Amino acid sequence: MTEQFGPTTSPSETTGASWTTKRAWQLYDYADNLLAQRMNYGMVAQAMLLLSFVTLFVYQKDIGAIYGLLLEAIISFSGVSYSSFQYYRTHTLSRRLDFLRHQYLKDDPVWVDYSMVRSPDAWLNMDLRINQYQVPKGLIFVWLALLFVALVRFYFDCHGPLMTKCLSTLSD
Repeated sequence: MTEQFGPTTSPSETTGASWTTKRAWQLYDYADNLLAQRMNYGMVAQAMLLLSFVTLFVYQKDIGAIYGLLLEAIISFSGVSYSSFQYYRTHTLSRRLDFLRHQYLKDDPVWVDYSMVRSPDAWLNMDLRINQYQVPKGLIFVWLALLFVALVRFYFDCHGPLMTKCLSTLSD
């Protein structure tokens, strides 16, 4: 009798609801792994952009002020753009995970038991989604602040006694 169901399925696993739940778990696992990979890749990319910005900021005296500002602005705009893209992609994937969780996994007894376990710390039970929402928003703010710092530094370097340094950069 088991041959008609195949070696890995049993008669109870062939019902529509269990197949749907199993498929939902597979999709949920895939999407959750994809979300983690995107966040990990995003953090590495952000770290590389930040390292580039800081290197330019520290060694600006070795390159011209205008070129330094231009490169810092490009890196800052790249950081803002990538953070916005990262926010959009993680937000979209999180919504898909929520749909699977609320539509299909809510009836799975394992999920119900898992979701009922709460931490004794109330703040850990809040649905903050720090990686999906707060980290990209915070990075957008950081990149805008770094752009502002670069502009302020450029302004003070090129106005006043250091103005000849900026003009000499252009004439080279």
